Amino acid sequence: MELKMIELKERRSQPEGMHQLLAKEIEELNFRLENLGRIGAMITSILDIDTILSVLLEVSLQIVDGEVGGILIMENGKLMPKIAMGLETEYTNEWRVKGRGSLLEILMAQNEVICLENAEDELETDNDKMNIRSLIAAPVSSKGDTIGAIVIANKTDGQRFGAKDVSNLATLIHFTAVAIDNAKLVQLKLEKQQMDHELYLAEQVQAALLPRKIVEIPGIVCNSTYIPARQIGGDYFDIIIKDEKHFAIVIGDVTSKGIPAALIMSAVRSMIRTEYRNGKPVDGIINSVNQLMCEDSERTGGRYVTLFYGHIDLNEMTFQFINAGHPPPFLIRRGNDELIMLNSPGTIVGQFPEFRFASGSVILKRGDRILFYTDGAFECFDSKGSMLGWRNFTEIIKKHKNLKPSEYLKQISVDLESYMFDKDKVDDTTLLVLDLMQ
Repeated sequence: MELKMIELKERRSQPEGMHQLLAKEIEELNFRLENLGRIGAMITSILDIDTILSVLLEVSLQIVDGEVGGILIMENGKLMPKIAMGLETEYTNEWRVKGRGSLLEILMAQNEVICLENAEDELETDNDKMNIRSLIAAPVSSKGDTIGAIVIANKTDGQRFGAKDVSNLATLIHFTAVAIDNAKLVQLKLEKQQMDHELYLAEQVQAALLPRKIVEIPGIVCNSTYIPARQIGGDYFDIIIKDEKHFAIVIGDVTSKGIPAALIMSAVRSMIRTEYRNGKPVDGIINSVNQLMCEDSERTGGRYVTLFYGHIDLNEMTFQFINAGHPPPFLIRRGNDELIMLNSPGTIVGQFPEFRFASGSVILKRGDRILFYTDGAFECFDSKGSMLGWRNFTEIIKKHKNLKPSEYLKQISVDLESYMFDKDKVDDTTLLVLDLMQ
């Protein structure tokens, strides 16, 4: 500041012509600042990052009177060409400043505007046809991180880039950083709004698909519970009653989240209900569903479903079932500590069209209890990041096995939820229990 005051005093001591020159410089400075202010307001009002970068390049060429230019964006740790106006930016990674190294590496390291007034003597481009006489470049940042760079070559009037150009470009880069930060914040807000809306829709679809009330079957007590994660998954269960002595039960999990999971869940539910009411046997139903899902794999995005499907005949006291890649339910006999896993040879549904599912079966007794569940029941984590796991889950099941039907799932749910430290890191959990009353 002291130096500038001395210069000002010296100029005032000069003839009248010098006063006029000073007045003109001040007028030009005010005009430049006013223009930059308007440009900054325009750039910071844009909410699309690609548009911001395009405007930055166009305006920068005008402000510094540049002939050609380009913008590069950081991808996988390397600056790659994004936008070009007359400049072959694909070659910029090969440019080297004599005695100093790669131009772009220097730019990233210094994190400030670089000006090579005599680029023809300072820059090695390996391309004589480019005829770069003078060059100015600057990093483009967002929240302190370099996300790209702008490179401009040659002034249209044949002059060299200088201090004024460096200052102007630095100001534009500052406005651009603010604009990009704003655009990212707006984008995050829009994405959150979209996610919240999809979450709401998924919740509505899932709520519509799950049974609204406990089914009433003579001699059977049925209880269910659903422990949601913050991100709605693809859990579902269904009980389809044919008559008082025959009914089907299904529990499944779609490998997806949100709306896609809800839509696939809805389709699978409809297919199973239709096939069951058409009188198909257990293996025929799951083979048909698998075939239909495989045929529709392009629209489902290759997603698949784990399913456990079974049919109970209370006249014969038989339970015929197919396990298609789902965690096997447990059959709990009264007075017996053993947990009998209900399993059958099978795989996931929707991936292998040639696979043929075969059913398994078990004889039921009055007093039996069958627990169905999804993988969220044992794939939950505590505050230390330790997963509950299969063994601990089975211990919880055994601990409460003698409780009455109304209390059984309630206590299991309490134990599971006390273990779930962060619901952002867990899957949703469905529990369903059938008690064959004596």
